[in-house]
Amino acid sequence: MNNEIVRGSVVNTPSVHKKNSLIELLRFLCAFVVVNGHGYFPWRGKYFSSGTLIVEFFFVLSGFFFLNSYKKEETSPFFKGSLNFLWKRLKSLGLVFLVGVSFAVARFILVKGVDAGFFGYLWYVPQMFIGYVIFILLRKITHKRENWFFIACAIISVVFIAVRFSVYALNSWGIIRMLSSMPLGVALSKLPPIRHKKSLYKNIFIAVGFVVSLAGASLFAGILPRFWYNQLFLTALFYPALIYFAAQITFSNRICDYLGSLSFGLYSFQCVLGFIEECGFTNVYVLFFLLIALCIVSTPNAFRKLFSKNA
Repeated sequence: MNNEIVRGSVVNTPSVHKKNSLIELLRFLCAFVVVNGHGYFPWRGKYFSSGTLIVEFFFVLSGFFFLNSYKKEETSPFFKGSLNFLWKRLKSLGLVFLVGVSFAVARFILVKGVDAGFFGYLWYVPQMFIGYVIFILLRKITHKRENWFFIACAIISVVFIAVRFSVYALNSWGIIRMLSSMPLGVALSKLPPIRHKKSLYKNIFIAVGFVVSLAGASLFAGILPRFWYNQLFLTALFYPALIYFAAQITFSNRICDYLGSLSFGLYSFQCVLGFIEECGFTNVYVLFFLLIALCIVSTPNAFRKLFSKNA
């Protein structure tokens, strides 16, 4: 998942050199909610409730950054550029993904098939790459015509949001969850950035939009039926609004950046905990602190930047 700040004109184009620390913080918080939802947070239920449909946030976010990253490869021949894009995405997952998926596969084969199957808690990664392939083919089919490409993505998202209200609603496949949210993120990147001659008014508007998005999540959680809240409000409205307004804010903070660097580890290393749990060790306090330790050890460069004077 691309972590870069969003800037630009027609398409919100991220800068390659600077992160949006607010988005990094949101990535960490959402990953933490997933850890809590899977039962690896020791104080779950006492002080924190489990989350719901947080993966959709990451799908929307990945779609939002897709075009900016892929456009850099479109100067190359189609197959070369496409394979290079997919390889860079896979390579960016690094050793953290390799360790996580190894334990997920071991758990699936040696212990028993549980959770989301072969990839365990990392089920969303192959779905994300399927999404990338679909978008790459759409770019080819539409001959890079921006409007047609964005319209196609919006239609795909609307269709599969509708599918989630059908017979598949209570047990949606991962592919359906991805297709209802990731193309929405791509379409969202078509929206122009907020501009105003006076930066104060612009910042006020962005801040109000961000706060209203958060407030709406709390308000509708108590009003809408759980299914409508999960499937429609979070996926189609809240996550896109949260990402759009957060992406407009130029905010840099090394602590938030560091927390964001831990987010994928929080996801991936749950596969290690799942394997250990199946082997009979179930002390949630030890498992949680092992998870945090693995995340910290796996991100030494980010940890050094946290204390670097040049960061």
